[in-house]
Amino acid sequence: MNRRYCNRRIDIFHSHQDTDSAQQQMLGDISTGFPYKSKCKGGSSGARAGWQKKAIRDLCNRISSLGRQHNWREAVEILAYSTQQGVQSHAQIYGALLGVFDRSTQWRLAVSLLSEMRTTRLHLDERSCASTLRACIKAREWQLSLHIFAGIHSWNLSLTPYLCNVVADGYAKATQWQHALLVVNDMQRQSIEPDTVTCATAMHACQKGHQYEQGIVLFRGMLHKCIIPDVITYSTAISSCSKGGRWQSAMVLLTELKACGLQVGAIACNASISACGNGHQWHLALWHLSSMCKYGPSPDIISYSATISACDKGRQWQCALELLRESQSRRLETNMVSYTSAIGACENGDQWDMALILLSEVRDKNMQPDVLMMNHCISACHRGHQWLRAIDLCTEMKCLGMEPNSATQASLLRAFSKARQWQLTLVLLSN
Repeated sequence: MNRRYCNRRIDIFHSHQDTDSAQQQMLGDISTGFPYKSKCKGGSSGARAGWQKKAIRDLCNRISSLGRQHNWREAVEILAYSTQQGVQSHAQIYGALLGVFDRSTQWRLAVSLLSEMRTTRLHLDERSCASTLRACIKAREWQLSLHIFAGIHSWNLSLTPYLCNVVADGYAKATQWQHALLVVNDMQRQSIEPDTVTCATAMHACQKGHQYEQGIVLFRGMLHKCIIPDVITYSTAISSCSKGGRWQSAMVLLTELKACGLQVGAIACNASISACGNGHQWHLALWHLSSMCKYGPSPDIISYSATISACDKGRQWQCALELLRESQSRRLETNMVSYTSAIGACENGDQWDMALILLSEVRDKNMQPDVLMMNHCISACHRGHQWLRAIDLCTEMKCLGMEPNSATQASLLRAFSKARQWQLTLVLLSN
């Protein structure tokens, strides 16, 4: 093990300790738990080799255990102590320590250790590089991570689908869809065929970055290259179609999914229902929900909420209420999304009294209404010429700590105007 690197890491660790006594206590604990003190000296070459092999294995296990506890400082200490006891440098030890730095997001230490491996010509494997790249991505060091990724080929280390998937997944979680696509492009330039995981990860990154069309293009590119998509990939593509306003494409993909003989899950069906709702196809949303009830998969509260939302957009308040009651009869836990969509449907249907009944149910369930739900109720009261109730709701919003927004004020102004309450209108405008 390179003593210069260990000493450098020890200095960093010691800077975080309060007193010298704390340092000595830590070293004492490590010395007590280290079972190979001074055993490397003397003996035959075979015995020394056996000692080294066992020491390296146990040291890697100890470091990995510390990594699961995010205890990178003690991992560095025990590494330095083992070096003093004669444990030789080994790529496995470096790899274990890089895993610790990855878990603890110590990207500077990870980069330094990776550089040390290259300097000492230790074997670089894909897991060591993946740990360093993940640490950089977690720390949002995008340019550095791209630089390391681009340099892997010059280090005589071949890019593998595993390594590319790790990097693409990190970018997806960080909502860096451009960088995820760069990984896919690099794979293609080096004649590495992206697999299903790579494409699904890149599509997920595009979806998180609101690049729905790009995600659909990636999916079609998979089919063109004869990469067989799985259920997760299909579900991600259907969700992209839903959020991108392409309900027809979502229906086609769901049909393809069923034709492939894959088990259709609730995620894909729920995404299809949402696509119908966004496309103002409430009758298709109802058909999908009915199909789920008859043939599976069993609908969950997300299925019902998406269908209620579709009925809201289609101004079908009776259907929305029936679906809300049906979800309750199935003992599904109705949530804020379900109630907000149902109240919105009542607003569009000029059913102010039913909107207030649903609001009362929300209070009885110890759920706190949000601004959107209150705005729906205030707008429903405005449509029903219930300006006094609209004022009460606005007062309740302030009592709950909610700040009325422009939609709230617009509904109140319309309510006052309809009731010819000009003084209240002027007061509201002046404020």
